[in-house]
Amino acid sequence: MLAAGSVLTITQLLSMFGVAVETNVMLWEMIHMWVAPILFGSVGIMAFLGYDKAYENCQNGSFANQSDACDLQDAIESEMLHHSVMELSFGATMMEAYEGWMHAQFMAAPAET
Repeated sequence: MLAAGSVLTITQLLSMFGVAVETNVMLWEMIHMWVAPILFGSVGIMAFLGYDKAYENCQNGSFANQSDACDLQDAIESEMLHHSVMELSFGATMMEAYEGWMHAQFMAAPAET
């Protein structure tokens, strides 16, 4: 998301000066409709698999491994909650700003667009 955010920042700055407005809209929609959900879903699946493995080792592991696995399980659970809240706030922020942003993009676009 850092790489995608960097590209979006550059295209947004260009768009604010009337350059590459169509490209900016296309990239924002593509990244927020395709790239971000796939990335967030992949991270969620990996976190779930890690949590499942930590749970398995916490229940059935050796004594030394069991303590670490139980601690890891708690840490992953906390991270999953944190990421869920961040994803929801990300989506809510994008939906709140969408109409005004799209209006500004139409105003910045060339007349023939």
